[in-house]
Amino acid sequence: VDNMDLPPGDCRLKKGGGDAGHNGLKSFISRMGCSDFYRLYIGVGRPAPGISVVDHVLGNPEADDSRKILQACLKAADALKSLADKPVSRVMEELNRREHS
Repeated sequence: VDNMDLPPGDCRLKKGGGDAGHNGLKSFISRMGCSDFYRLYIGVGRPAPGISVVDHVLGNPEADDSRKILQACLKAADALKSLADKPVSRVMEELNRREHS
């Protein structure tokens, strides 16, 4: 899930919560009938002044942000793979404590 409250390149794994105004989550929660599921957030940062939220989220990020977001996706993929060997709580702890790079 893209998250504007996280800087580009940060990622977080979380269980439960609301939709936080995210249309994709809102739709998913509505269809599932519950919000008690894990969410993997990838930070995309806030839009620059004069840029709409829609254009920011759906548009192409700046080159540096794009690199950071790709790295976050790779970290997230590694974290998801590690679920085969580790409990979710451990994976969540490891992923969530990683510093923004």
